[in-house]
Amino acid sequence: AVTYDGKSKVWGYSGESYVPTARIVLGGWATAGKSPRRGSRVLGMDVGQVQDSSGFVVVSAGETDVSPGSTPVRTIVVEHVETMSASKKAPPSIEQIVGRAADIASAFGDCPITCDFFAGVEVRRVLERRGWREYQGEHYPGDREYVIAGMGPHQQGPRWNLLRSLSAGGRLHVVDSPAGRELVKQLGHLVAKNL
Repeated sequence: AVTYDGKSKVWGYSGESYVPTARIVLGGWATAGKSPRRGSRVLGMDVGQVQDSSGFVVVSAGETDVSPGSTPVRTIVVEHVETMSASKKAPPSIEQIVGRAADIASAFGDCPITCDFFAGVEVRRVLERRGWREYQGEHYPGDREYVIAGMGPHQQGPRWNLLRSLSAGGRLHVVDSPAGRELVKQLGHLVAKNL
């Protein structure tokens, strides 16, 4: 994968990777798989059917004290990565994709689910039929709640900048599995034109 070399001034030009993968840590976080605290996990779902595979990641936040009296440093841990293959001949249904997301979230303590607007009406219908509620608050969503997030540039830009910052700072840990390694590889291939 192409990674940030520490010298370039602009991300995403001349084949540079937008997300520097060299400092992403595979495994190695003490709380991975142990739920550092209730409410710290969320499942992200990307719905794909015909062209792109669907993707599911469960992430949690951990904090490290760096010195007494200072603000702890937040680390993000990707605890679970899974895909559901796309197919032109027999694409998975929204029911199957969302059902799998709900099953994974349930296995991780009914953690909240977030996804984009693609197929939002159908996603909402399936989740609510399975007993999930749409999040309406201003703070962190709770158990068995879902969020359909906006995908505009003003919303995506800060997300990608945070991902890049976490990665470059060695604060992004990914489960060491075939799917986790594939996720890191795909992150390394993102360039500005993809975003």
